[in-house]
Amino acid sequence: MELKDRVLKFIVLMGLVSLFGDMIYEGVRGISGIYLQSLGASMMVVSITAGLGEFLGYSVRLISGTLVDRLKAYWFFTFLGYGFLIFIPLLAFVDSLELAVLFILLERFGKGLRTPARDTIVSFVSQKVGRGVSFGIIKFFDQFGSIIGPLIFLISYSLFHNYKVGFSAMFIPFAMVVISLFMARKMFPNPEKLETPTLIENSNRIFYVYILFTFFSIVSMPNYQVISYFFKLSGVLNNEQIMVFYMLAMFFEMVVAIVIGKTYDIYKFKILTFLPVVTFLLVIFSFNGYFYTAIISVLLYGTVLAIHESVMRSAVADLTKVSKRGFSYGIFTFIFGLGYFLGNVTIGFLSNKGYVYVVIFSGLTQFISLLLLIYLFQLTKKKA
Repeated sequence: MELKDRVLKFIVLMGLVSLFGDMIYEGVRGISGIYLQSLGASMMVVSITAGLGEFLGYSVRLISGTLVDRLKAYWFFTFLGYGFLIFIPLLAFVDSLELAVLFILLERFGKGLRTPARDTIVSFVSQKVGRGVSFGIIKFFDQFGSIIGPLIFLISYSLFHNYKVGFSAMFIPFAMVVISLFMARKMFPNPEKLETPTLIENSNRIFYVYILFTFFSIVSMPNYQVISYFFKLSGVLNNEQIMVFYMLAMFFEMVVAIVIGKTYDIYKFKILTFLPVVTFLLVIFSFNGYFYTAIISVLLYGTVLAIHESVMRSAVADLTKVSKRGFSYGIFTFIFGLGYFLGNVTIGFLSNKGYVYVVIFSGLTQFISLLLLIYLFQLTKKKA
């Protein structure tokens, strides 16, 4: 088998890992709040668990990314992180609120452990076939899993009216995660050996300018909870339409991720120019107040997510050295999460004063991100 064929098979295997992993997490994400409530949790406990879980998932990446580089333990941290998914199906044996909260937090901790290592491995191997399309393929599988998971849990709960049956069903995708990981590792036990130096002479300045661009490009992107809240408040969509529109956005993201990823492999950083523009348009159409603009907004929402998940991750690899790849992915995902959180808090605050302020905020931040991108172009030309 030729190297490119092996790499493509490897990318599909890693896509399956993401698919089965997301089936587990996304399968229970939607009901975790009411599950904790059934164990006696207050609204504050549920909120703290959700917030602390996301904080752990992003903050741990800074540490795990650094350790991945120093120890070159790419597969160890990947296996360890995905291993923490076991705590979700183990909820089937839990009757204590405290233990349930702990298990949910441990799964998010595992997410922080595995993400920099997994992305680093993919960046090494995918150079031979194109990083953009490779991350796009993995995102396609990932989104598919996030759709199947909740459906499986919904069916199991509808049939048995018991949370524990749904949790137990997650043992199957967990076993598939482990099997897929072992198959992938067998193909490339030392993935760092596949990468060859890029044409750009790497420097800290280039990378940190890119990190600033990442922050400002995501900080004014509203998440779907905020968008759907406006849809409902303004009477643009009813509850059923909001759920259908979300599925539409997820399906659109699946398709766009592969297309935009392949486009990145051809045009490289130039494709990032679309991100500030599309993000700004997303804000304008999301808070416009019309049914047809709502359709456009969810398509833009899926597009922006696809760019962040495929193109932005690919660019990290093209801008960093092999020896700092894990740390780079750690800080990239941390800044992404921080910007997303701070941005949506700001959007929520500004929306109470008037949605025109949200549009102004988006325009300013996306203009800054565009200036940073232009500066990044200049730096990469000098280093090329």
